[in-house]
Amino acid sequence: MSKFLRSHWRAPTLCIGVVSVSLSGRARGEPLVNDAPAHLWDQVEAVLDDPRLRGACPSCDPLPRDWPEACVVLSLDPPVLPWYLASGQQPDKYIGNYLSNFFFAYAAAVARGVPFVVVTSSIERDAFKNFFPWIWHFFASIPATLVTSASSTESRQVAREMSRACSRCKNLFPHECSGFSATWRYVAPPFAALLLQALNATAAKGWSISRRVRRRAGRIRGWPGDTRLSVVQGLLGARAVAAHVRCGDALAQHGEEWGLLPLEAYARVLHRGDFVALVSASYRGADFLFAETCRDVVMGLMGLLNRRLSVSSSLFYDEEVGADLARLAFSDVLLCGPSSTFCFWAALAAISRGDNATEAHVPAGALLMRGSRPRIPGILWYTAPKLARGWEAPALLATIAGDLADSTRSRE
Repeated sequence: MSKFLRSHWRAPTLCIGVVSVSLSGRARGEPLVNDAPAHLWDQVEAVLDDPRLRGACPSCDPLPRDWPEACVVLSLDPPVLPWYLASGQQPDKYIGNYLSNFFFAYAAAVARGVPFVVVTSSIERDAFKNFFPWIWHFFASIPATLVTSASSTESRQVAREMSRACSRCKNLFPHECSGFSATWRYVAPPFAALLLQALNATAAKGWSISRRVRRRAGRIRGWPGDTRLSVVQGLLGARAVAAHVRCGDALAQHGEEWGLLPLEAYARVLHRGDFVALVSASYRGADFLFAETCRDVVMGLMGLLNRRLSVSSSLFYDEEVGADLARLAFSDVLLCGPSSTFCFWAALAAISRGDNATEAHVPAGALLMRGSRPRIPGILWYTAPKLARGWEAPALLATIAGDLADSTRSRE
């Protein structure tokens, strides 16, 4: 087989170049990325060689790597749905949007009973293993066929939703589409649980540890990895809270759903004495112009939280993306800011632990299921207060601070 795969992301905001890779020298029987049986490679070849694919989508790559391309392949009733894992899409920097595309393709394959196969080249494989091991662990753990505890009725609900997914979400990121509550409720948690396991390959894996504390019932999170601090945390009844601050390009967007949470949103979630990890970054190309402003804002926010809400907060800024995702997913309480698919997937990973004490607060809005708030156990949808908007740090901080009424101060 002589097929050349041009691995690039087609969404305009994510297009960063072209990498040409050949799979023609692939040895028969070589393991695929995920746990798919090796014999499925023959079926992958059948998809590649199907002359209808080029006719249905002349501009498509031979192997799908985003949701619209996966829909084209599915329209041909393939024996298997392949997905090409390409570093050129920079899934490390755009992991929230990437996971939504990947998840819907996976859910569509599951709903149709079609094996889902992740493939890549040897060059891409080595790149992920060496530089993004947690991403590699995640994709390698994706089952070709889903084993789920969903009932037959629930499975039929998912099948009905995904049968119309390609037509309803053709020109949108899947997380922007409403009408897929069963898919998010029954398929997303076991999918996100695999992501949570993969985060143990990050530098923040110690944050997943919980310890039993004397004279205190139950177990507490071992954040931030210091045993003595964990003991103090447990004795005081404090919690490990992580809050994601999407700054950067969010300041340049138009619309009420873009901006930064005011202090009152933190006050509704935090308890006095909580240990809070503020997670933010501005190293992506789209965020870099706002790097200085964002750094000043999150530093000021950390001071506001400590002084006015009586918590102990720490800042993690421009850290490795996998470690940041782990800090959010392994927290006891997670507070997501607006318009962040990165934090939404961290929330899904967090609630996949099955711990009834875990809280994941996610703002409902147009960019997440059109504000439809699907019932996902553990996800606490909330309506964000008026957001702070602007380009100057002093003005943003003044709006964030606001007039915090006594009734909204951190809870005892």
